[in-house]
Amino acid sequence: TGTSLLTGKEVTTHFYDNGRHTSNTVHYGYTYTPDNLLRTETMTGSGGETVSVTTLYPSDINAMPYTKMKEDYMLDYPVERTVRRNGNVEHSTLMEYAEFGNSFYLKSGYTYKPSDTGTVFTPYNGTRATYYGVSDFIIDSYEHGRIAKMGTKDGLKRSYIWGYKNEYPIREITDNVYHSDVLQAIT
Repeated sequence: TGTSLLTGKEVTTHFYDNGRHTSNTVHYGYTYTPDNLLRTETMTGSGGETVSVTTLYPSDINAMPYTKMKEDYMLDYPVERTVRRNGNVEHSTLMEYAEFGNSFYLKSGYTYKPSDTGTVFTPYNGTRATYYGVSDFIIDSYEHGRIAKMGTKDGLKRSYIWGYKNEYPIREITDNVYHSDVLQAIT
């Protein structure tokens, strides 16, 4: 009984250049959440450089809608993924979720790339830190579980029409405003 999860592995790559052999070994280490989701992947190269990727999930955040997502067993939705190089944050992506109808969907996405390696970074706790800045995208509505309208960082609005029993996108309308009237006429 119980769960077996990979905690580490070692990968060695061999190089041959003009008959000369060199190699590089990367050590991988893994940690997991109590729900057996990958929490941290750490890679350490032969030269000692370390890169780690840490992921936060709804069960890590004690704020709405994440507490409700956990109650609904929506456990494996990555909320924040942070990459650190030698302990310093290199970049982080944040995915915020919201309730649309009676389910939870992705609402917005943000990217953070610090300009200084010593910048203070606080993991997401339900309140977005100011360093995330302007959103990469904001999803304004869903229809039948599919994105219907979204805005992007460039200020454009995208409207989508789904066909084939709402399985495939058949049209995308991109402009600086939403075109509900056009969407109504086409569908």
